[in-house]
Amino acid sequence: MKNKFLSFLQFAFIFLFLSVVKANAQTDSCCSAPDSLKVTFVGDSTFCVSWVVIKSPLCDSAARGTIAWRPIGDSVWLTHSGNYSPATHTVTYCDSIKPATKYQWRVRNTCITYDSLTHRDTVIHSPWIKGPNFTSDTASFKKNGSIDQLSLQTLPQINTRQSIKMYPNPTHDIVTIEGYAAASSNLKIIVTNTAGKNVAIRDFSVPMGSYKIPYNISTLTKGFYFVTINDGKASSFLKLRKE
Repeated sequence: MKNKFLSFLQFAFIFLFLSVVKANAQTDSCCSAPDSLKVTFVGDSTFCVSWVVIKSPLCDSAARGTIAWRPIGDSVWLTHSGNYSPATHTVTYCDSIKPATKYQWRVRNTCITYDSLTHRDTVIHSPWIKGPNFTSDTASFKKNGSIDQLSLQTLPQINTRQSIKMYPNPTHDIVTIEGYAAASSNLKIIVTNTAGKNVAIRDFSVPMGSYKIPYNISTLTKGFYFVTINDGKASSFLKLRKE
């Protein structure tokens, strides 16, 4: 009887100890917040922002990031989430916006850790970090000195549809846009110059499966352009150079 009682006390002590450890772990856990939020490009219908994924030894490493943006005064946020790779340091995100509208935006990270006690993943969110407001009015944006004519030269490719390719690049007249459609759909292709002005907009119907679209840019002047490819569900943003 005495041995059973001692065994019970040992079990109770171990259970209490593990509970305290678990509670402390949950209380002390934190998720590194994004840093250095910047607006890198604004046109009359497109914006690009960037942020740095901070890896702090005191907090868990972020596995995902979420960006939210909305016109100032609106109650509904538009959001997009994506996974970080272990090598991710700086993230650049681009999307469509309304012309002549002032926007606010914010970013937060999500950390996912495995709980060895419950054998389940624990999800922790960092605080929302606000970025600087911007207006989809290119003239006023440039007046603030936040962008220059060469911004697209250093802008990385932002391709949310990894199957989309654009070649040759640079090109003189014809560029081919190649991709794969899970179902027949309509593509809207928008070409924007470095001043943020849409210089070409065309719609294409593509069947299910692989497709190739020849796109004539011979009438455009030499320089860098920003190409938006939208299928109604997601957008890809690619950099193009006309020679």
